[in-house]
Amino acid sequence: MRRITKTDLCEKVAAAPPNVRNDYGLRALALAGYILREFMGPEWGKRYLHWDSRHAGIFKLPQPGVLGMTRSTFYILDLAETLFNLQRSKGFGIPLHETREAPNQDKVESTYAEFDFARLLHLHRVKFRFRRPRGETQEDYDFELSLKDGTCVCADAKCKLEGTGVSMNSVSNTLRHGYAKLPKDSPGMLFVKVPQHWLESDEIKRELERNPVRLKHSLSL
Repeated sequence: MRRITKTDLCEKVAAAPPNVRNDYGLRALALAGYILREFMGPEWGKRYLHWDSRHAGIFKLPQPGVLGMTRSTFYILDLAETLFNLQRSKGFGIPLHETREAPNQDKVESTYAEFDFARLLHLHRVKFRFRRPRGETQEDYDFELSLKDGTCVCADAKCKLEGTGVSMNSVSNTLRHGYAKLPKDSPGMLFVKVPQHWLESDEIKRELERNPVRLKHSLSL
């Protein structure tokens, strides 16, 4: 798989029209588009980025003429930056292929959560590799982490889709379902990404902070 280098990005900026090259927002979006085309292919962009596509979701570009950055453009920039920074991670091709071949927007969002989790591990310099889930109980997880003391941790990433209503029970159920997928004889970790609008609610933020102990006991961790 071809890697994208900083030199590639610099060459794209140098070749861009002056109005793009001299505008930070346009320049960043152009580079994000280049990264996504290289990794995902043009057909993926038409399906999940184009403003006129019925399949597009959180990454859907605004129609021409819309000024300023929108939530969807921030998602696009975030995904492109994450892919660029993770491209040399072990097993990177596994979630990349799943995203590229995603049959629907829900699958795109779920693999986006995997990349988000990997980004956190990368930032904190935790050694990890992407893993191909096997579709079997206790073998259907996404990551293997290697801690500083040599401990191997099995980990899985989940997400609540952007359209999901605020619900602490939904988080609890997701954790219980994810726990069943992890090996019982090894340390495990679950990462659940919730929609941004959930965190705009003071009530749900308090619940998420207050309930880890209850969840821990309910999962018998």
